[in-house]
Amino acid sequence: LHSQLRSLNLEEGIDYYIEHILDYEVRWIRDWRNHRHPELSTETRYETLRGGPLSEFGRLAGFFGLDLTDAQIAQIVDENSFQKRTQRRPGTEDRGAHARKGVVGDWRNVFLPRHVDAFKRSAGELLIELGYEKDGRWGL
Repeated sequence: LHSQLRSLNLEEGIDYYIEHILDYEVRWIRDWRNHRHPELSTETRYETLRGGPLSEFGRLAGFFGLDLTDAQIAQIVDENSFQKRTQRRPGTEDRGAHARKGVVGDWRNVFLPRHVDAFKRSAGELLIELGYEKDGRWGL
């Protein structure tokens, strides 16, 4: 799928994702959350990882029973940072790359009104359930 999407510009790629993938992912996320075992699974968010990567990766390592020191966690976080993985600073865009900018909420800079409307129809309620939005009035 990645090679197919690479031939599309960003706007076309978002359209493709909404039309062909989003409904499936919404169902998958809901199904996983409804059936997950709370002691055998955990959730994290991109915003949490960006906001406090050391503490969140420390929490995740503990959940998986990994006995890592703070220095080891810091090294793992550093080696897998946006900058190290992409050779770009967060906020620097490469429209041809999968890792676009490494910025929380950047969708607001790229979604068109039709993308917001379609996303609301497919995933709007899920975004509210997950706490990303307070109600259906979100958008650009």
